[in-house]
Amino acid sequence: WRAIGDPTEAALLILAMRDAPRPVLSAAATVSDAEGVRVTVFTQAACGYCDDLRDRVMPEIQREFGDRVAVTWRSADDLPAVRRTPTLILASGRRERPSRVIEGLPSADALRSAIRELEEKP
Repeated sequence: WRAIGDPTEAALLILAMRDAPRPVLSAAATVSDAEGVRVTVFTQAACGYCDDLRDRVMPEIQREFGDRVAVTWRSADDLPAVRRTPTLILASGRRERPSRVIEGLPSADALRSAIRELEEKP
């Protein structure tokens, strides 16, 4: 997995999100308060890494963070700019813009660290 660190690459993905036919950071994904984190996960049907994320990593994250993290699952077809699946877009609080983008299968520890980092930001 990798976090998108190149500002140009991240900006292109953000622009693609803005032009997507459906909102990428779904309003349906609500968190218990403004300090929560929303995670939008883009997957494909025949993706073994996506299955690992869904079956192994996310249950652990959801058990630990509970309603402080809201997860929305989406098809990678909803955002053509997605190059690798799974792709996770994290946003803190009620922000409409993403705070972090992760491409590929993160470990539970890496995802846990990213969520904690976003929870700590003002």
